[in-house]
Amino acid sequence: MTDRPGSAGRPRYGAIELKDSMQLYWMTGLGLAIAIHLAVVFSYKLAGVTDSGETGVIYVRPVHIGVYLPLPINPDLRTSINIAERGVKRSVGTPVPVPDPIADPGQELAPNVDFTPEGTAVNGGEAGEYGGEIKIPEPDAVPPPFQPVEEMPKIIKRVPPVYPELAIKANLEGTVYLKFWVDKEGNPRDVSVVQSTADIFNEPAITAAKQFLFIPAYMNAGPVAVWITMPFRFRLADRK
Repeated sequence: MTDRPGSAGRPRYGAIELKDSMQLYWMTGLGLAIAIHLAVVFSYKLAGVTDSGETGVIYVRPVHIGVYLPLPINPDLRTSINIAERGVKRSVGTPVPVPDPIADPGQELAPNVDFTPEGTAVNGGEAGEYGGEIKIPEPDAVPPPFQPVEEMPKIIKRVPPVYPELAIKANLEGTVYLKFWVDKEGNPRDVSVVQSTADIFNEPAITAAKQFLFIPAYMNAGPVAVWITMPFRFRLADRK
């Protein structure tokens, strides 16, 4: 095979040489592209990280608490993370013991009298220079005829009525029905006769009823006053 005219002294350039050159240029371009991308990514990451100058420790920018948290590079040291010294330090004073005061035996104590903002004495005191009147607790109001309750009063002290001597001599028996209301402290109030088989038993029954004591009725976890009716039976057999 002979060279064509005019091609003397020129190197041969064929498909093999072109393929080799294309492979070299492609790898070179890919490497440059990867290097540029990595440089951009690392420059963005390094922009948010500040080097503290300490060996093996970096400080991340604070977000909320205003202090830097040391992050060790070695994964084995993650359990020993402490707040950096540049964080806010709290200063606590040294407690000083104070001795208890000693009361003066000759000191005059104030009387046990309280005064309301209007200057009225309460708790059994007397109105002084502040003026005002002594507040007296108001008595329990008379309950309505039908007072709803959760628990009715319960007797804790029962006093038997005295059997009249005249009724004993006459072999007389009877029953007296008394009506009264029990206040919030369990005391009977306004005792009256509702029905009686013999008037001779009325007064002994009323006298005994006034000496009774009750556990007051309860409604909504609190004591309330309520009316009750109670029979008092006079039986000669009960005296023996």
